Amino acid sequence: MGAVAHRGVALVVLLTGCGRSEFVALRADNNEPSQRSLTATFASAGAYQTLVVRDGAIYGTGLNDTGQLGPDNPDTLAFVLVDDSRTWVSAHAGDSHACAVDQTARVYCWGANNDGQLGVGDFEARVTPTEVALPLPVRRLAVRHETACAILTNDELHCWGYNEENGLARPVLFENQARPVEIPAIAGGGWREVGVGQGHMCAIANNGALYCSGRNTERQASENPTAQLGALTQVGAFTNWWWVDATIATSCGLRGGEPGVAGELWCWGDNDDGQLGQGDRLEPGVPVRVGGARLWAKVAVAVLHTCAIDDGGTLACWGRNFEGQLGLGSSPNDVLTVSNVASPMRFREIILGRLHTIAIATDTTVFAAGVNSDGQLGLGDAENRRLPTAIPLP
Repeated sequence: MGAVAHRGVALVVLLTGCGRSEFVALRADNNEPSQRSLTATFASAGAYQTLVVRDGAIYGTGLNDTGQLGPDNPDTLAFVLVDDSRTWVSAHAGDSHACAVDQTARVYCWGANNDGQLGVGDFEARVTPTEVALPLPVRRLAVRHETACAILTNDELHCWGYNEENGLARPVLFENQARPVEIPAIAGGGWREVGVGQGHMCAIANNGALYCSGRNTERQASENPTAQLGALTQVGAFTNWWWVDATIATSCGLRGGEPGVAGELWCWGDNDDGQLGQGDRLEPGVPVRVGGARLWAKVAVAVLHTCAIDDGGTLACWGRNFEGQLGLGSSPNDVLTVSNVASPMRFREIILGRLHTIAIATDTTVFAAGVNSDGQLGLGDAENRRLPTAIPLP
């Protein structure tokens, strides 16, 4: 089929102009929407759960071992209400915690906090949304694994959580951050976008240059062969980047074209499962263009697979497919080249969990594919799906 993370993350990123969610209908084949399908304008996928925002409330499905789906919910195979204490515009799933942005552009987090990923100044878990002390409202939020980063309305970048590999580019290495710390601007007078991986982070300066820091074992942060980068390091010489996403060992970004609309897709880092889309498993050590001359509007990177939406709304995925996360309905073999997902729908958002994929169509219907052992697809069972399946109403 497929942070977002988006962002999110994922990649995962706060979308400007996010509207309210609503529901419409499900056809018998589950591959096209009908009057009983879940619709949403914002979704996020963690390792074993998925979150959506509907009418200002947060709903979730999947594993709830640390309260990331709310204090009163067990593990669930279908979407349940997580929180409606505020009017929410986005919700972002980490591995075992979640963060959300309300209508005033303030950030709240809850769930596990062993690495300070809640950003509340300590390492104690929370089961209800707790505000993160940021000096200004946010315009972008990226949450993935045990790390979060926010770009404020003045273009400052603030991050918190896991930092044992210096992904947050702090002067003191290997120290997790329990409260937000500012990442100083390098060039361009501030930050445009941010993508959070596990152990590394990438951010785009306002001048369009891309910088990454932290884990670099697969050169996911830089073509520099150093296994760990202690400071933000520029990726290549391009200065026309406008979107970036990152995961454990792979990063992808969009550049050129019409910023915010469509541009060239470039990826770098781990390619053991073909997640760079080059037709091989080689790791070139530098960003490589994906999809030839095709232009892309969105891209999301998971641990072992990648998905993107082109400028015509067509969804394509590649990489690991053992659990069916590519939504191609094909054999479980890895897919090494960019492959279109056969669907009559056009798509607007793509969100990747560890081994599952969530995609939002242009009509806001939410589709899911991939692993479902913890109910992360929200389909009411624990069966994997190899084709994009419309999620039913909770």
